[in-house]
Amino acid sequence: MTARAYCLDMTISWRVLLPLCAFGFLKEFRPSESFVTNYLLGPDKNFTKSEVNQDIYPVGTYSNLSLLVLVFLITDYARYKPVIILEGVAGVLTYCLIIWGQDVSTIQVAEVFYGLFMATEVAYLTYIYAMCDKQDYQKVSGYVRSGILFGRFVSGVVSQLTVDLNVLSYHQLNFLTLSGVSSSVVVAVLLPSVEKSMYFHQQSVPQCESNPACEGSTASLPNQDQEMNAFAANTFEDINLQQQDSQSNDNQLNSIIPSQTGSVIPSALRAMKHDFLSAYSNNHVLKWSMWWALATCGYLQVTSYMQMLWQVSAEKNNVKLYNGVVDALYTLIGSISTWYVGRHKLNLAHHTYLILTLCCLLQGTLLLISAGIVHLWTQYILYIFFKILYHSTMVLASSEVAMRLEAESHALIFGFNMFLALCFQSIFTFVVAAKGGLQLQIQNQFYVYGSYFIVLGIGFILSLCVQRACMLISQQRCNKMNPSECP
Repeated sequence: MTARAYCLDMTISWRVLLPLCAFGFLKEFRPSESFVTNYLLGPDKNFTKSEVNQDIYPVGTYSNLSLLVLVFLITDYARYKPVIILEGVAGVLTYCLIIWGQDVSTIQVAEVFYGLFMATEVAYLTYIYAMCDKQDYQKVSGYVRSGILFGRFVSGVVSQLTVDLNVLSYHQLNFLTLSGVSSSVVVAVLLPSVEKSMYFHQQSVPQCESNPACEGSTASLPNQDQEMNAFAANTFEDINLQQQDSQSNDNQLNSIIPSQTGSVIPSALRAMKHDFLSAYSNNHVLKWSMWWALATCGYLQVTSYMQMLWQVSAEKNNVKLYNGVVDALYTLIGSISTWYVGRHKLNLAHHTYLILTLCCLLQGTLLLISAGIVHLWTQYILYIFFKILYHSTMVLASSEVAMRLEAESHALIFGFNMFLALCFQSIFTFVVAAKGGLQLQIQNQFYVYGSYFIVLGIGFILSLCVQRACMLISQQRCNKMNPSECP
């Protein structure tokens, strides 16, 4: 059965979607993450703010960047499923080290595995595109991202309730997280395999009938030839002659197979180069990919350090943290919005710059307000809106890019977009937060992050103005030269 057998009559099989969404739910069921900063700063680990902010968190960013290149190159070769299983295993190792590690170096190793856990997500996000047709991309993007967000919603509810009711401590929450990521490994094993991939596994065995060099080899297998010759002429001479012909044909076939195997990697790399250039020469793909990389860079930076900002606000106002409530609310609203966006077909080709501009300007404004006030619940609400904007637009971005790729090169293009995002984030982290850079205080960091999104919005406005100006100039030139042929 081929991968395409799971998608019939434009309907995505629940045999694929159920385990896929279950995996997304379980891997995102990480209650300890709502209070990870408090856990690391608290009595269980007793790290300082500078150690967490400058020594521990940046390692995850650098690890994600360095491993992503390898991951999106091997995703096609491994045909998605093994890389998805690796994602679950990396999560298990991460939280084992966090639970039992007691020094900075051990937690830094945990951050390395966390970087692998994040890098391998590209296989999960692109697996579904290898299992269904293009007309379903927006729909399945919404399903998969809704599964992810629902897992975060349940995680946030569980973390807040168990902490408020004194059922579990921050340390004990990590065991719930470990059970979630461990279960995701089991579910990943149950995912249907992708039998073909774009570059390395286009054809699992050589098809002789389509290869001129193999013509006639099917009819000259030794046993078949002996039976036919014995039936036609019961003489040893004919049998021996036919066996020699069979051996000659077998040798010819054997000489073909190694040469095909030896040429797989070079041909795969050439195909990758072709698809890469073809994808980014598409103006629509390029625009959405630019937003993808630049906005994801800012998003990852904000989510990495937001708990530090909340911690400062809580200490200044002497109030209790409700990080779990925030995670639950934004994921609940976000899952509904992404499901809605995924279910409704939208023609965005003529509104790309407007959507990107408004999104970036709104996100930048929310971050600047969060940096300028120390009211915890206001920061919570603004953060919820920030994340909803990002996730809703990411459904559009991933489906818009996927639908316009000429070939099934989703892992390659999605992986490269994420690679660019992590490159920018690594630079951001080094300059703004890590040792050797500016080492800004957390509120000043968020002034930088908010300004970053504002600049992105202005950049898209300028791009729109340049595009319109070029169109007007070309229209005027056309009218002067040959008005009858102008569009």
